[in-house]
This record gives sequence, C-alpha cells and structure tokens, in this order.
Amino acid sequence: MDALAVRTEHALLPDLANARIDRRAARRHWSRQVFAPNARVFVARDGRRAVGMIGADLKIARHRYAVLRRHTYLHSLFVLPAYRGSGVARRLVGQALAWSRRRGATLAALEMAVPNRAARRLYGTFGFVPREMRLTLRLGGGPA
Repeated sequence: MDALAVRTEHALLPDLANARIDRRAARRHWSRQVFAPNARVFVARDGRRAVGMIGADLKIARHRYAVLRRHTYLHSLFVLPAYRGSGVARRLVGQALAWSRRRGATLAALEMAVPNRAARRLYGTFGFVPREMRLTLRLGGGPA
C-alpha cells in the first residue's frame, strides 16, 4: 500500500512529493505515530488486508493566551483504488474525528492537493471549509 500511496501523492503534488519511498524514514515516522500518546493511526481492513488509513495528531497549546487549546491535524488519508467510493474514507475520517472530539479537540484541520476533487467533496460532507491558502513559487523558473 505504501508504494501506491507514494505514487498517488507524487501524481497530485509532483513538485513537493518524492517519487521514491525512503523506507527507513517512513518506518521511523510511522513508529513514532503509532506510539505517540497524542496521535493515532486508523486502519481500514478487509479481512487481513489493509485497504485504507488516516493519521490524526492532537495538538495541545500550552501557552496561556492561546485561543485554540486543542485541535487535531488529519493527515495521510489513503484508500486502495479498488475500495474507493465504498465508504472506507468516510468511515476513517469519521473515526478520526470521533477520537478527536473524545480528547477535547475543538477544531480539525488538514491539507490536501488542489486537484484532488474527490477528497474535497469528502471533507466538505463533514463540514470542512477552506480557511487558508498555500501559495508556491518555483524559484528555478517555470510554473509552480
């Protein structure tokens, strides 16, 4: 599943996503995610096969003037192509949001590639709305 996820991400964000998998870096990252007290990885399975996943990180502001004390950052949503459109992504996002609410988060945020219309529709059904925009500029010339 990881190779397919990397190819998909690279297709959506060719300038930002690496086309090759760094397996050691990925293993370190996901090991930290799995064992972090304020993070969860939700996995959808069909029998013994993993068919989708999403990560959720609970961010807790320690500053006394912080307006937003607890929020969740959702990331790494991926569903195998054969399972897309079957509700797997919806269930994963729902689980991540329910986990976040139980931990006192008052906001959920995520980033996504602009061309990914299916993801935009999915997130919109949960009430996500665009709030910020990331602009890029290719410094070597050419379009970003």
